[in-house]
Amino acid sequence: MIHTLSGPLPVQAASCPPGHILRGGVCLRDDRTIRVVTPADVASVRARLLTYVFGSSAVPSATATVTPNVASHPLPALPPNSARVDRFDIVMMNGQTSVAYLYLAQRKNGSVVIYNPGHACRIDDGVANNDVGFGDQRTIEALLFEGFAVLVTYMPGYEHTQDCTGHDNFRFLPVDSGHPLRFFLEPVAIGINTLVATYRELRTEYAFVGLSGGGWTGTVYAALDPRVKVTISVAGTMPLYLRDGGSIGDWEQYESSFYEIAGYPELYVLGSYGNDRRHIQILNRREDCCVSSDPAQWTASMQAAYGDWQDNVREYERSVRVTLYNLAAPNPSGFFRVEIDEAGGHTGVPRNHGISRNAIHNIIIPELRDGRRPVGAASTNHVGARGMDGNLYLWEAGVGWSTSGFPMTGVPAIVEGGPNGFDILYRDASGVLAHAWKTGRDWNRQFLGGHIMTDPVAVRYKTSVYVAALGSDYRAYFWTLQPGYNLVSASPELVGQPAFTVDGESLNLFARDVQSRAIHVLRSGIPPTSGSWVLGIVGGQTTGFPAAAQVGTRTRLYVVGVNSNHLWEATRGYPDPWIWTDLSSESKSLADVTGSPSVVVQDGGIHVDGRLTDGALAQFTKSGSMWTFSSVATTLSGSPVTVPAPTGAATFVRGESGKTWLHDAAGWRDLGGLIYP
Repeated sequence: MIHTLSGPLPVQAASCPPGHILRGGVCLRDDRTIRVVTPADVASVRARLLTYVFGSSAVPSATATVTPNVASHPLPALPPNSARVDRFDIVMMNGQTSVAYLYLAQRKNGSVVIYNPGHACRIDDGVANNDVGFGDQRTIEALLFEGFAVLVTYMPGYEHTQDCTGHDNFRFLPVDSGHPLRFFLEPVAIGINTLVATYRELRTEYAFVGLSGGGWTGTVYAALDPRVKVTISVAGTMPLYLRDGGSIGDWEQYESSFYEIAGYPELYVLGSYGNDRRHIQILNRREDCCVSSDPAQWTASMQAAYGDWQDNVREYERSVRVTLYNLAAPNPSGFFRVEIDEAGGHTGVPRNHGISRNAIHNIIIPELRDGRRPVGAASTNHVGARGMDGNLYLWEAGVGWSTSGFPMTGVPAIVEGGPNGFDILYRDASGVLAHAWKTGRDWNRQFLGGHIMTDPVAVRYKTSVYVAALGSDYRAYFWTLQPGYNLVSASPELVGQPAFTVDGESLNLFARDVQSRAIHVLRSGIPPTSGSWVLGIVGGQTTGFPAAAQVGTRTRLYVVGVNSNHLWEATRGYPDPWIWTDLSSESKSLADVTGSPSVVVQDGGIHVDGRLTDGALAQFTKSGSMWTFSSVATTLSGSPVTVPAPTGAATFVRGESGKTWLHDAAGWRDLGGLIYP
């Protein structure tokens, strides 16, 4: 973790040079201005950073010495779905060494995630079904379960094989070229070089997931090396001008001569810019260490000077996104998003520093497996999405896009046919469930209460609207359109966005548990009729978010199987047992499915859309008793959203450039707009 300096302390400054801010006795560069405004700036600043760190305008080309199939590794046992562990021994300048461990998956998807635990020497902190510990082991094991190879790297002085002496003295180490910061970043470069040279069966576009100082490592390294396509930093960084107290960090976090070349917002731009590159920053709402809203980090003086923590977070998020758009307008190249993890963030005390189960199953893995659905829609008449500025936007047929002006996060849900014609449910910037609707051209909003950590789902029965989401305690809750929330009393702890259906007699909620099983919670009796919730286990081993539909008296659930990469259907008429069908095999589809499915029932048929691993749109259709499969060549960003159309079904997708596209019987239609879920 980012800890109090135990080695040579920085000189306690009484005043700072121009362009710096004095915080906690340390001069921090004021990095709020983004100076990278053209593609030429990106190339120039990256070259300057590389020269500063490595003494060259390119990352080092060395490789590691590989020892395959080692018995000794950082975890207490070989994790589930692991084939073997290979050790990388890394030699750097002036006798400095490091080590990395490559966990290869048995059932593999061909992709590699580089993982760095930050200021921690041990990653064997357990996989208990709670958020205790830093979350290193549960993150690594979850990635392996999903088929990723995982390369575990370390910060200097925290390698598994050493004595955990730290790296406070590294800033004074002599180097022949570059700067001692190279010892933080060179192990990643050498690790990637080794993957490219030795593991030809693995893809050469890499993702980086890091906690705390590991998130810092990923942030800085991705700015230097475009081979890292997806960066997910957890509780790792925020701009220097917003730091105080426990968020100042170790010397590498604020070394002035480095951050004068590029401040953190500029590093976010460099790490995001490029075709299909993404940087997702996860900040814990309130935790006991770093860059959160806890008063030990967002101090009283920061609150007085800058206002609310979350407003400042959203402001720099918006600045980075606008910069990325302007770099390649009108077709942006690269995306940046800040996720505030609400798990355990509203108990009155800070939660522990680490990667939560919510971050793993609702953010990290869906991002890596393209499981996020980009928009909310109930028909081809209305589409809701989060815009570049972080506000709720609406697309209306015949009108186009307009902004509500309401700050939000995630992806909204839309229901048509309710009391307001159409109703939009979404997470506001504080994680509170909100309800928006229009009266003529005027927008209206009310807060329904409760802090939620997943995007909401909503259904309509007659003119009543019912909403469900997971709260910050991992339990399911439901709402009507009146303020106030109700616990789904039979709900176990769940992860990821749920699915929700309604018929004339019951509400059906589906979600995954931490064992990746499909869970069903049934309420007999629709509010305001009294009723009780009953828990059931549908089973399976699933990935992504579920989709569900009600067809007559039968409830149908659709999931992607993590073991098979096939689309599966589970169906039953209550109280009969669930019946599983492999729809990929049933429809004679040979292509692997990933992400999250979407379903609609229309004209007596069932239409299920998904995403193939090559980015194409997968379409499964049931007419009568037969399932058929077809695919539409395209490159989706995320997973599709399927809605009823005048003829059959229609599908909304997010293209590579961030625009919204509609596919129906007439083909593709560009709806414009820029979606930043």
